[in-house]
Amino acid sequence: MEFKFLGLKSGKVFGEGDDDVGAFTLAGQYKLE
Repeated sequence: MEFKFLGLKSGKVFGEGDDDVGAFTLAGQYKLE
């Protein structure tokens, strides 16, 4: 999966992947928001 790092916010790594904006937690779990 393609992922573009957009920055950190509230302990989560925010970025853009697969044309959807989501958040990677520091544990590496991806969830759409």
